[in-house]
Amino acid sequence: MRTLKVLVVVMGLLLIAGVAIFITEIVRRLVAMRPPVTATTTAIGPGFDEKTVELPKNGRLTGVHTESGRVILRVLLPGNRETLIVLDLATGERLGTINVNPAP
Repeated sequence: MRTLKVLVVVMGLLLIAGVAIFITEIVRRLVAMRPPVTATTTAIGPGFDEKTVELPKNGRLTGVHTESGRVILRVLLPGNRETLIVLDLATGERLGTINVNPAP
């Protein structure tokens, strides 16, 4: 009976070790699939490395939002005015600017 208990414990430990190795291997392969991101290159999409976005003069970036393949930069301008800069997430190209004016 003692031999059976030892056998069950050893088989349980082997089962736990096998599951741990299996999960570790899955995580390792998923991490290997992602491209590296460095300080000089930001990999956002295919063929997209680095883009520079010019903010309006004296503008200050106050928020960033992503949705439907677009990045929206919220910029605060002098005089407490706001503007939204819309960028394509895949290419980094500027799609347009939306000026937000308060109601009269």
